[in-house]
Amino acid sequence: DAMVLTRNETAHHAWRAAGYTPEEHWRRWVKPLADRAD
Repeated sequence: DAMVLTRNETAHHAWRAAGYTPEEHWRRWVKPLADRAD
């Protein structure tokens, strides 16, 4: 199991070479714990 950013093509190639394939039906959901004041 690996989480790879969609735009990280280098990682895509590395994980595919290691035998991994993407599961397009999965998406990551997140919720901020606090508002950021940058």
